[in-house]
Amino acid sequence: MPMVKRVFRTSLPVVGNEAAWGIGTTVYYIAYGMIGPEAIAVVQVTYVISDFFQSVFFGIGNASSVMVGNEIGREKLDKAYDYSRRFIIITFTVALIMSTLYFLSRNLIVAFYDFNPETSAVLVKTIIVSAVFLTPKMLTYLIIVGVLRSGGDTKFCLILEFICVWAIGVPLSFFAVLVLDLPIHLVLALVFSEELVRLVIVLKRFKSKKWINNLIS
Repeated sequence: MPMVKRVFRTSLPVVGNEAAWGIGTTVYYIAYGMIGPEAIAVVQVTYVISDFFQSVFFGIGNASSVMVGNEIGREKLDKAYDYSRRFIIITFTVALIMSTLYFLSRNLIVAFYDFNPETSAVLVKTIIVSAVFLTPKMLTYLIIVGVLRSGGDTKFCLILEFICVWAIGVPLSFFAVLVLDLPIHLVLALVFSEELVRLVIVLKRFKSKKWINNLIS
């Protein structure tokens, strides 16, 4: 029974985290849809291409979670922190490379789609925005999934997700569309700016070492 309670205490915040992100993404699309069907099409293509460039980081995040969690379980906390730091450096380096490739291939990507010239021009701009924010987004992903969660710091991650998505990202998306009347690429830039806030917070959390908890002790 104690183990079951521990599992649920650790895992339920992760479920809530993913739910908050998933529902938030749906609400973002409501804001994008207010601009018009062209905006929805452009955003969908941008997200699909972005996911392709991000796929390598899913493996890095899983590897980090296993290796860091293993060292925490062995009570080698300094080693776990050192592994985390190295994974952050690796992710930053790879993210810069992928962001550059993403940016340089923007015209080639657009050529694959049978859009009219106006829509293609908009897609190029959204890809540029997505490429710029790829590095902070992947750094945040690595620290949350590969580091903080490996130390059982799931409640902190849940609270952070709610704040960044529902207190920053969602309000900014509707403000950008309804009040500022911005084009879709600038709306995306405002929405993605919450990643910068998230990154600053998770870096401070990482350096504090408060996330390091032995879940099997």
